[in-house]
Amino acid sequence: MREPVRVPPQLQAYFAPCQPSEGEVALQIPRKGGGSLRSTLDWLAPVPGQWQLQVSDPLGRSLYEASYAQGSIQSHLHPGFRLPALSVGEEQYLEVEAHAVGLQANELPCLLGMRLPLAWLDQVSAYRRDRKEAVLSFDDSRRSLQLYFQAWGGTEEPTRVCARLSWKHLWGLVRVMRMNWCFDARRQASELELPNGQKLVWTKLDA
Repeated sequence: MREPVRVPPQLQAYFAPCQPSEGEVALQIPRKGGGSLRSTLDWLAPVPGQWQLQVSDPLGRSLYEASYAQGSIQSHLHPGFRLPALSVGEEQYLEVEAHAVGLQANELPCLLGMRLPLAWLDQVSAYRRDRKEAVLSFDDSRRSLQLYFQAWGGTEEPTRVCARLSWKHLWGLVRVMRMNWCFDARRQASELELPNGQKLVWTKLDA
């Protein structure tokens, strides 16, 4: 049996259960043709396997609602507002516009709250550190996952944490899809780059 990889306590502090959790973030959604829509996203995840979220415009009008329960997502998009369709596929991996992404539905509250899923700690397969950053790699049958704790020399807090996920996608031929998620815990700011190149940026409002 392989010996478990020892993760420094300073890095373990970034991992937490994804439920229960709740919060509110200022979300920037890119528009076609340039610019972005500024909105507010509220979410509530009371127990594992359940969450709900709502996106509102600056006037407080609801633009999008979604809820996850019993392994599926129910959503409502208000007329005139565009947002990629969100659903759940095999093994509870999220799908955007029917294409799988490297994140499970239960992990979404951690993404919004800028926390690393606690369950990932059980899958750490390698740890290395140099003068610029620390890197954790993970064993997972469906995806490749690396975490980068940037500008961490072993004592001070990292300036930025990035998760790089990749997975195989069958679309006529096998393609490797990638998604990057980074957050700055001190600034309480986060950004997500989807496989199609679209970027979402959000900042905590309840910090």
